[in-house]
Amino acid sequence: MDHVAARYGLDIGEILRSSHGVQAMDTVRRFAPAGSDIQALAAELGRMELAETGALFRFPARRSCWRACRRMPWRW
Repeated sequence: MDHVAARYGLDIGEILRSSHGVQAMDTVRRFAPAGSDIQALAAELGRMELAETGALFRFPARRSCWRACRRMPWRW
């Protein structure tokens, strides 16, 4: 996402602070430069989110954590 923000001269920190809980299309509309193809930028963002998995990791207790969550009285 950094490289997309840099391409348009946008502040990635500001985008990340304001985009949590907001649909991607709304974030693109808010920050895209005037005259941008919103649909194309949103599609690019979607492809990038699917492709960039470098920050994902496994944690050792994931299975026991998942089992404990499934025993909780509330539903997901």
